[in-house]
Amino acid sequence: MSNNTYSCVRAVVPAGDPGGGANAEDSQFCSWESGESELYDLLADPWQLTNLAPALSAAEAADWLARLARLKGCAGREACATAGGSRAAA
Repeated sequence: MSNNTYSCVRAVVPAGDPGGGANAEDSQFCSWESGESELYDLLADPWQLTNLAPALSAAEAADWLARLARLKGCAGREACATAGGSRAAA
């Protein structure tokens, strides 16, 4: 029997946002308990057909995993609002 447990984090930055520059971002990263990961650019691929995770560098994957771990460990509205932090530019 397989374990279908996973956690996801979504990064949404509107175009022109002070923290995001001129480019918009809408990405979703999921990590499965099996160790597999999925990353989707929801602006370019809203149906989540192309998994970008295999093309991530080790540093980029570690960044997403660290962000997810921070969010899984936060408690309360204020703590969780800042726990996701910002990802390093890819």
